[in-house]
Amino acid sequence: PPPPTTTTTTTTTTTTTMATTTWVCSSTSTRTRKYGKCGLSPNHDKPSDYCSPLGSTSRAGGRGENERTSRGSHDDQGTQACCSTSTSFSRLRRLPLFFIGTLWLSAQWPAALAGIFKHELVDGEIREISCASLDDCFSKGVSTPGMLLHRSWATEIEAALDQRTAAVSAVNGSGHFKWQARVRSLWRKLFKLQKPEGPPPVRQVRRYQDFARNVSVTMLVFESHMGNSIPAVLFAPLGAETAGILQPAVLHLPGHLAPGLRDEAEQKVSLALAQRGYTVLSFDPVSQGERLQYPKEFGLECQTGPSSIETLFGNCQASGPPCSTAHDHFGKQLWLLGHSAAELFVQDAKRGLDLLAELPWVDEKRLGVIGCSGGGMLTSYLAATDDRVQVAAIGCYFSTLGQELETGSCNYDAEQIIWRQAQLGLDKTDLLIARAPKPTLVLLTSHDCFPLSGAQAGWHEASRFFASHGQNHLGEFGLGVSETAGFHGFTAPGLQTVWQYFEDYLRPLPSELPEVTEPLECEKLLFGAQHLEQGATGSRPVRITEIVRKLAAPVLKRLHWRSYRHLVLQAPSCLKDLSASRAGLDVSSALGAHPLVQFDLLSPVKARWYNGGMEEWYVLPSSHSCSITARLYRFTESYKLQPGGPLLRGSSLVILFGGGVELNRALSDFEEAFLMRMHHQQVSVLFAGLCGVGDDMWRGGLWEYGPLLLGRTNVGLHAEEVIRTVRFALHRLEASGGIVLASVGGELHSPLLGGYEAPPATM
Repeated sequence: PPPPTTTTTTTTTTTTTMATTTWVCSSTSTRTRKYGKCGLSPNHDKPSDYCSPLGSTSRAGGRGENERTSRGSHDDQGTQACCSTSTSFSRLRRLPLFFIGTLWLSAQWPAALAGIFKHELVDGEIREISCASLDDCFSKGVSTPGMLLHRSWATEIEAALDQRTAAVSAVNGSGHFKWQARVRSLWRKLFKLQKPEGPPPVRQVRRYQDFARNVSVTMLVFESHMGNSIPAVLFAPLGAETAGILQPAVLHLPGHLAPGLRDEAEQKVSLALAQRGYTVLSFDPVSQGERLQYPKEFGLECQTGPSSIETLFGNCQASGPPCSTAHDHFGKQLWLLGHSAAELFVQDAKRGLDLLAELPWVDEKRLGVIGCSGGGMLTSYLAATDDRVQVAAIGCYFSTLGQELETGSCNYDAEQIIWRQAQLGLDKTDLLIARAPKPTLVLLTSHDCFPLSGAQAGWHEASRFFASHGQNHLGEFGLGVSETAGFHGFTAPGLQTVWQYFEDYLRPLPSELPEVTEPLECEKLLFGAQHLEQGATGSRPVRITEIVRKLAAPVLKRLHWRSYRHLVLQAPSCLKDLSASRAGLDVSSALGAHPLVQFDLLSPVKARWYNGGMEEWYVLPSSHSCSITARLYRFTESYKLQPGGPLLRGSSLVILFGGGVELNRALSDFEEAFLMRMHHQQVSVLFAGLCGVGDDMWRGGLWEYGPLLLGRTNVGLHAEEVIRTVRFALHRLEASGGIVLASVGGELHSPLLGGYEAPPATM
């Protein structure tokens, strides 16, 4: 039920039954309540009954919930939507699309949408597997190589985060301020923030006034990191520039969508803010919209253009691969250089804030930032590290890493993975803690791919740090949260909360909302290639490829000097150690005795004779949930050989890496041909399966980049497994004739790196 209030209200209670779950929905018929709520079902399985268009909102420090009338007049519509789940679909059709979608989907899918899903073909039929978490998958007997690899890393990451949680729990009193200073300093170092540079170079492309929407639109190009050019749009209330009064401004950071700032949902936010009295700057994230960095034939970037038909993105046409493709491409290059994509994204946002702060009619002491999804990520980064951000609204992003590792289903781009974050004891909650006590609103939805349970726990943890600063001038601690029914994106109730929150803290001039609030046509916000061929200063814009080359130059210079010293001056080489360190290879662990097993006690899981020798299956221990599979094809001319014994005296062994880790898989055509050729030369072959290899389903995001949070890599883990496999061959199989490491497919780096550290008998 809604929380109690001192305001007199008329309340109607309706009980609706759907499947076996009973929902209780309360609707209020008063306009004086600021926030109202019909809560989530206890198990959070459904995006259920939020009756107020403002959803459920909590503000740390607590002003009265009935204080002040909110803008907008959708109370009745929001009440109908959540309280009429038993009505006919024809009636629901007249409701907003958001509510139709949530009600219909919740009726069809009773399980929580935040989870792990997989479809596979079994005997010609598609079978769907769904789990609430990794542990739930394992308990149901569902496991794949990729899941085991991810679970292994998750175990280590969660152990690091548990240490952080214990440390935070022990903090009290002045310790809150010390922790806050620590995490703020760490975030700034990780993002490699530079000193303020003043306003960026800017070039205006086009300007026009839209009287129907009561805004002026200025299309411009400004310069960011190392001369990278950014197309942006400035929305301002009509007359704001000449009013002679300093006014608040908001930096709106779009998510990872192909149209960029032109996306219909993003435009609604920008326009709504401008129509409520704010000057709003929005720009295309790198490799999105019209901010292209690579030749089109590379096929790396999502992009946009006008469309003659209505699409998912309004009247903007989306083309190209997912936006994460390009982000991951240059993100991986930057990781190799000791940098990250997050640095570039934060620098873009920082320069956008520089531009806003320098506008003559903008009050630099009243700056806000808002974003959802990728924009929510960037909002949290900027707000945690730039003191000029007075108010921040973080949407569709916040949770905790621990919950995301277990149940999160969002795709993580390279800029969302911070090198050594977990190892340094930083969780996403620390982005909020770094903000305290400045006003910060977190927008949550019931079925976001960022788990709600983690978001709630993180918010409560951060609220302690905000409370330690005491109440502000509004009688609040500064940290607010809005929970509404919905999926990944801003909801109408959530945005209504944003409007009120910004109004409370940024104090815009009173304004009447125009009749036209629909987004602008796509072509009105398109720059055209001819206007983007020049940067803000009129010169050719710098692309991301050139930035990577500039950052790589000093690194390559150092590597070339070290190679020269080793090859020409005969100095000891440290390149091997550098490679191992950068990959996170734990050589001592790989070369030392494994605590779980002794190789001489390992017996074959399976053994059989075949034409040419004996096939034996072994499972070697690795780290946590991982194992190494070893299929030995032992060449022998004698049938007296016993399974599990040493190889023939003086015989050689080739260990082939790169195939799938499943023991019972069929050999590929290449592997069969390779095996036959080796046997003709009387050489035994061991097909080694490394943890997670061969599973193409679980790729990308935290599944692929998780180890970077510990300052480690999958290559480093696989190199450790290569060394363990070599030790098994030497100590268990007694391969006295020499061992040759070979690789097939993309699994090249780990055998090379492991081979550097392997015993001398290995080639």
